[in-house]
Amino acid sequence: VAFAKVLLGPQYHNLLNSNTRPIVEQVPRGVEVETDRAGTFHADGVPVGRIEVRAWAAGRAPTLTSLEVPAQGCVTIALTLGPGAQLRGVARTPTGAPVAGAEISLGEFFEFVHAQATTAADGSYTLGDLPVGTHTVRAERGGSRTAERPTLAGGVATPWDPVLDIGNTLRGRVVDAHGAPLAGHAVSAWLGQDRRGEVVTGADGHFELRDLGAEPLSVEVSFAFQSLAIVPDVRPGGPELVVTLDDARRPNAFLLGRLVDEQGRPVAATLVPWHADSNRAVNYHSDATTGAYRIGPVRAGSYTLVAESAAFGRVPLGQHELAPNETRQLGDFVLPTPGGAEVAVTLDGRPATDGVVVFLREDGSWCETVAVEQGVARTRALPVGRIYAVADAPGLYAACELGIVAGGRATATLDLQRPLRATTTLVDPRGTAREALGAQLVARRPDGSFAGLFALVGRPDVLQFFVELPAGEYALRVTTKDGRTAVGRADLRSGPCSVTLSLP
Repeated sequence: VAFAKVLLGPQYHNLLNSNTRPIVEQVPRGVEVETDRAGTFHADGVPVGRIEVRAWAAGRAPTLTSLEVPAQGCVTIALTLGPGAQLRGVARTPTGAPVAGAEISLGEFFEFVHAQATTAADGSYTLGDLPVGTHTVRAERGGSRTAERPTLAGGVATPWDPVLDIGNTLRGRVVDAHGAPLAGHAVSAWLGQDRRGEVVTGADGHFELRDLGAEPLSVEVSFAFQSLAIVPDVRPGGPELVVTLDDARRPNAFLLGRLVDEQGRPVAATLVPWHADSNRAVNYHSDATTGAYRIGPVRAGSYTLVAESAAFGRVPLGQHELAPNETRQLGDFVLPTPGGAEVAVTLDGRPATDGVVVFLREDGSWCETVAVEQGVARTRALPVGRIYAVADAPGLYAACELGIVAGGRATATLDLQRPLRATTTLVDPRGTAREALGAQLVARRPDGSFAGLFALVGRPDVLQFFVELPAGEYALRVTTKDGRTAVGRADLRSGPCSVTLSLP
């Protein structure tokens, strides 16, 4: 099969999510190559260990398999592509009228296998070269969507005639407490976590969302990424919706201040005000010549303020409560002089060619993520004190502890090794809620040196840590927000293991 595309490794880039797990999750996308006229391919620099291998070509079904890649040498694989499946049909309304301009798709645009077609004037479409098996296919036009999981067979056209309830419109206005129109506000319609449409209010405060389907929706009003109001159970096609924003909901408060260094010189930085009720924030900037900043307008509420810059790193500026229409002057904030770090990362004694080093505070909060370049990760913007450095490349791990001194540079060498998992279950006789528990696990080697920092995994039914460390024996210590501790040991010398720790 000539001119097939082959992907060796992850199909998309996984970003670090420091809010959920301090374990590194930043993994680059795999290596993609194309076969020559003889159907052969060669790829260098693929991840070490067991990786996924995908291949796809015109007229063929995609295939997925796995392969064990050694740290040294070369491995050979033969892939067979069978005939592709087809999906064919006509999109219609509930009354049977054809729906033109609807998008029929399989897979997401960022995935290796994705296909999309647009229905013609008579509602017809054809999707070809599809994978064999049961897959989710979607049809949508505007905010009207539907999905199904047909079973596709190679070389066969499977019928699917999606029904889209188009034509339902949601109209309304956004006004202030006095009934005056509010322009430039984003209005979004949500079905669960699925956004069905978004528009911006005009000068008269009006908005109109079309083709929303018939299901009740939640309508959100926001401004500059700040969520201001949510109206639940709104049915499209009903009476005009009027959303009133009083002073407590409108963005009308400000935070003012100045950033300087320890010599009193102005600092240019990005300021991020995180609201307690939102996962979104607008970035503001301090002036490079004066260090002054003006954050707002923002809605009233509690804000955690953070300053970020290349020279000083990520510096918390405290939590601030704003009342409606308040302008709070914070004065000068002196950014402490940071320290630097240079971490050499090796694999089998040689400089590592990829991976990242994540720097964490003792409480597990994130400081910085630095890419490994030519075997070294360098940064000059870490807070003074004890810092954990965690090196990670696909399927490999290493960690150590650093003492950061103002104006100084800490150095360390980390040798990447393949980790094993100690599935650690935490027993809490009080039954404290996961969020309130705030459990954190620190693993140390027999000599007391730092080996890893872990948070609870996102399983709602059990309190568990996935302690992934190289082969060895480790002391485990769990601490919680309410001051309790639990200790134990994990023995990974002969393979994965399970551990149970009980809180008092």
